[in-house]
Amino acid sequence: SPVCRSLFGPVDHEELGRELRNRLREMGEDDQRRWDYNFQTDTPLPGPGRLRWE
Repeated sequence: SPVCRSLFGPVDHEELGRELRNRLREMGEDDQRRWDYNFQTDTPLPGPGRLRWE
């Protein structure tokens, strides 16, 4: 018979979802600052930045 083990206890799916959404948001903000680009709207950020978009 198959064995199912729970190594870390029960999973709180709501908390896990919140943590993942927060981490994705943080990663998006980091990327936006790094590349001077808004990936949500697919446009360069306005104003002078480190990069020059053509």
